Amino acid sequence: MGNPWPAGASSCNEAWLGFCSLQRNPSPLMLEFLPRYNTADFPGRCKWLLSRALWVYLVCFALVVLGVLLTGEEAMLGGLLALPLPYLIYGQVLVGVLGLLLRSYSGLFGLGFFGLSLLTFPGLLRLPLPASGGALPDSSCVVVSYNLNYLRTVVLQPEAERPRHFAAFYEFLKQQGSPDFLCVQETSSASYRPIARDMGYAHYFGHKGTMIFSRRPFLDKGHLDFGATDNSCTWVDVEIQGQRVRLYSAHLQSSRASGVLAQYLLGGHIFHRNGLVLALEILRRYGESLRERRRQASVLMEHIRRCPWPVILCGDFNEPPTSLVYRRMSRLLQDSFRLAGSALGATYGSPFPFLRLDYVFCSPSFRVLEHQVLRRPYSDHFPVVVRFGWASP
Repeated sequence: MGNPWPAGASSCNEAWLGFCSLQRNPSPLMLEFLPRYNTADFPGRCKWLLSRALWVYLVCFALVVLGVLLTGEEAMLGGLLALPLPYLIYGQVLVGVLGLLLRSYSGLFGLGFFGLSLLTFPGLLRLPLPASGGALPDSSCVVVSYNLNYLRTVVLQPEAERPRHFAAFYEFLKQQGSPDFLCVQETSSASYRPIARDMGYAHYFGHKGTMIFSRRPFLDKGHLDFGATDNSCTWVDVEIQGQRVRLYSAHLQSSRASGVLAQYLLGGHIFHRNGLVLALEILRRYGESLRERRRQASVLMEHIRRCPWPVILCGDFNEPPTSLVYRRMSRLLQDSFRLAGSALGATYGSPFPFLRLDYVFCSPSFRVLEHQVLRRPYSDHFPVVVRFGWASP
């Protein structure tokens, strides 16, 4: 084996002395590639490293966006990249601010990428517009979409405390003006029967955890068959202001990876020897659920296309606004958030916040008057409250 030290150095000590000599008398080539400040300038080094890190972030961000937009519709890569993409987009604001403070062009690129991202994925953020100040029409109707998560936060309370928590939950629903339609997901007989009784809903219908409560009688009803899965979609036909309307309550496949991902990030396994095993398990589970969600969404959209009536679609899609499922659905129907929402419209609170996974879509026949997301502790999802009117002819 040859001498491992640099030319002219026969030992570690001589190599170190040679390195120190280069630091005192750097070659022209080193001056070309190393930052031009004194080695004692620690703040300067930090700025240089931070500036380079911002550029690396920008390059990685661009690659992720291209991966989401350019991969084939059936490819898993785009779906896997779509989940963290909202966080990467919001991070562009921080990149922009830091870049401007460092007087680096990375700041301009960060803010530019943020603006382009909002144009490319308009379902991520909506700035509230000034209220018109007009009274809401009497013909409007209120629809609530809510993933109850089986009301675990209430059911798991001590038995003596449950009646009080149930009463608080029903009071919360009544404060929303006793919605005309309540479309829920992840419910059971333990929760939906008391809702129907205490909220005065004379009509309700459900299948496999999805249910629709209505103050109007059903003209027709049914459900979509998603196969051997706990997920489902319930639909009913009702009459609103003399017009027949179809409502859907859908719950698409869960990610199956949330618990493992929380364990991976919060349990200190990132740098643990089991970290790679957990990471691969997360990717496997999420890939399987992604494939199933796309299949279920295709079944749902085909059913909507065949419907001759105006449609209101509520549900937990388990997909962010950067996903292929959302982009397909928003081409078919209007997203109520994009018409009347504000800020991020996040509907998922745990364990990873700022995600919008629950949606209310509607046909162009409707006018969206209000869209609210209410942050309440009764589920890991937040209810979406939408007030509809009829669009002008």
